[in-house]
Amino acid sequence: MSIFENFEGIESQDSIIPESQNNLQPDDETVLYKEEIEEIELDERTRARGIALQVLFEMDMTDHPINIILKERLDAVKLEGGLPKFVESIVLGVAPISHEIDRFIAKYATEWPIEQIAVIDRNIIRIAVWEFAISEHTPLKVVINESVELAKVFGSESSQRFVNGVLGSLADHQIDIKTALEEI
Repeated sequence: MSIFENFEGIESQDSIIPESQNNLQPDDETVLYKEEIEEIELDERTRARGIALQVLFEMDMTDHPINIILKERLDAVKLEGGLPKFVESIVLGVAPISHEIDRFIAKYATEWPIEQIAVIDRNIIRIAVWEFAISEHTPLKVVINESVELAKVFGSESSQRFVNGVLGSLADHQIDIKTALEEI
């Protein structure tokens, strides 16, 4: 099932990919852009996480500077209150330690080499690890639930199961991960 099947009225992938993003060669792993995320009924913080996910995805797929990507995404959507700061804190929290987080993903998701994990799934897991190991503003169960919700919206058919399973394994080692990431 393609992520595009979740939206009525969208005829094809091409109709939702901005011209400036055509070089990304979208497929089932492609993150939805501003028009689509605003149409999905999500909790505001989930929506903010989705925007952070878009930024991290684009960062992984292109050589665009993170500050430019972040500014463009935040300028393109309407977020209230402290949500733009929340998006920024996720992106600027995850990006510098993404390779270290990837080592933990590889360690506890041994069936999947890190480079074979879908870019979307990998970034959802990175966000979750940062939230439960570094930020600690959101309870672990909520972080996992939010991640599964993002996987439902942005990932493939098997993403939610995969993300849930990997985060379950990582959650068992939350203290070790936190300690290691704080030393960086």
